[in-house]
Amino acid sequence: MNDISDYKKKKKTYFLNLYGLRFVAALFIFVFHAFTLFRENWIDIHESRLYSYFISKGQLGVNLFFILSGFLISYLALEKNSDAQPYTGWRFLKQRSLRILPLYFLFVGFCYLLFPLAPWGETPIYDISSFYSFTFNFEEIETGALDHLNYLTPLWTIAVECQYYFLVALILFLFRKKTAIAFYLLYPLLIVVSLIFRFLHGEETDIIYYHSFSVMSDFGIGGLLAVSYYQNKIQRYFKSLNLPIRLGVYLVILSMLLFQYQIFTPALRWGERFVIGLAFGFILIDLITNSKKTFFLEHNNFIRKMGISSYGFYVYHVFVLYTLTSLTLYFDLSYSPLLLFLYISLSLFISLGWAKISYRYFELPIQNYLRKKDIKL
Repeated sequence: MNDISDYKKKKKTYFLNLYGLRFVAALFIFVFHAFTLFRENWIDIHESRLYSYFISKGQLGVNLFFILSGFLISYLALEKNSDAQPYTGWRFLKQRSLRILPLYFLFVGFCYLLFPLAPWGETPIYDISSFYSFTFNFEEIETGALDHLNYLTPLWTIAVECQYYFLVALILFLFRKKTAIAFYLLYPLLIVVSLIFRFLHGEETDIIYYHSFSVMSDFGIGGLLAVSYYQNKIQRYFKSLNLPIRLGVYLVILSMLLFQYQIFTPALRWGERFVIGLAFGFILIDLITNSKKTFFLEHNNFIRKMGISSYGFYVYHVFVLYTLTSLTLYFDLSYSPLLLFLYISLSLFISLGWAKISYRYFELPIQNYLRKKDIKL
């Protein structure tokens, strides 16, 4: 008997708020990169309070992405596994690969084959095989410090994401009839291993940031929340929270993020990602449980649409930042606050527009083709 067969049959679930949350995460990452990458050509704010308290928090968008992925992928696996048709590991891998890899490989191919032909183009220094083997996060640890182009760097998260997909596929292959139980065993293990790994490598910045073992607690937190939510174990608790309590929790989370570096000293750095992950997990469940009471993410049509194409926005945005920076150098434009404003505004506009075009004319046609072939994403 399937371990989730006792739970009520469910229609396919859409968490509309999470489209908006995904866009917010991507926007935070954009802001972080806009002010930190290529700063030698603009303005170095690394030592300023503006960076310490606000801009540096943009990199936490990656944490949020991983938690969202752990939640959505795990919930998808449980939901589809309750259908009459078995949801096998191979079927899962095929669907996820055909969703994210066409754009991934298209962009990598463009960066290696076409962009070096541009007047300011260069061939990336990375071993291209690391992209096709989904080990680029390890290549970034070894080689990233030598890379001044940076526009391929965001793909380290796609590599980690694919590694997570392989793990979920293995669970579906070995424990298809006991998926929820397997998740309950797997995800705490990921969290514990991540905490131990971070404790052992706390002073190695690149390893702490890019290594799979260091970031896997995010998937663990998202996955555990997905299983609990699917089995209706936490909805009542979150629905019982009144507005003052919820606002109080959000205030505590905001304060923790603002004073992140003061709270998580080097001695406590090993637990930083886990604690922040719990905070983001609270926000995630609160958004989908109290969607009618929470902010504007579900009902804001612009943010929701941007969330749908946020994958392309994330992939393209550093390339756009690099290209516009190169153009200012090519035309010998002197720095000014107005030029910096135009640079960031134009980068955001082009990145969003390119992502929308990419989704409409490349990603969406692939999805529609798969639907015609009865492969539902």
